[in-house]
Amino acid sequence: QKAAFAALREHCPGVLQSLDFNSSSWAQWYQSMDCYSSFPISEHLTAVERLLIVQALKPDYLMPAISQFCAGSLGIESLSSQSVSVNQLWNEMDGADSKLPVMFILADEKDPGREVQDLACRIVGQKRYRSLAMGGGQHDLALNMLHDAVSKGHWLCLKNLHLVIDWLPVLEKELRNLQTTHDDFRLWLTTEQHANFPKTLIEGSIKVAYETPPGVKENIRLTYTECSEEILKKCGGCDENRHKLLFALAWLHALLLERKLFTPQGWKSPYEFVSGDIRA
Repeated sequence: QKAAFAALREHCPGVLQSLDFNSSSWAQWYQSMDCYSSFPISEHLTAVERLLIVQALKPDYLMPAISQFCAGSLGIESLSSQSVSVNQLWNEMDGADSKLPVMFILADEKDPGREVQDLACRIVGQKRYRSLAMGGGQHDLALNMLHDAVSKGHWLCLKNLHLVIDWLPVLEKELRNLQTTHDDFRLWLTTEQHANFPKTLIEGSIKVAYETPPGVKENIRLTYTECSEEILKKCGGCDENRHKLLFALAWLHALLLERKLFTPQGWKSPYEFVSGDIRA
């Protein structure tokens, strides 16, 4: 911290000379949790100068300050992307071609399979939903299930496509050769990132980056977004205490997900609780 302050004094002496550190407002600023946005009003500082002062005086708040600086420079409210649930995605897909597959690109252990299944039960019914985890010689079965789903209007979810990279050109050819499909047909795909994944298959799909959103607030919001009204009713309807328990669980879940960023410090075993467990 001393080195950062010395560097600021050496390279930007005019900035420090213009500040009145004897003012009581600076003591309040130093105690603030949002130091980038709570500079004393009397100090006319540019955004970059604020960032440099935070770096010199409160380096532990530098990363949040950088995020606010970037968001302000880009003219957006936040750098954090809004988490999108499968239900929201389905609403936005209204009118989309049934031949167009939906591809979830997974960045962590978060799996959309349960959400897709719940949506299928609501839209087409449990009996018209099929899923298959790829790998281990499932190629022919996958194609048979695809043809059956196309003709009968089923929903089909093929998971872990990154495990069958060599077979994907066959799947791509089958999709390209589809002439007519049932109006209710939907194909859902999940894959992790892979350098050899066919670009044409990616370009011909509705792509969704499916990952745990950054920040406790976004994770809590995602938990509630993924909970249907039916699930919330099961949590007690108008029972205030049970709703408080649900929020406490969502908050703890979000907090532990954030704590994973500091692995292995503070963790003896991996945290494998996912949002689907809340619904269970």
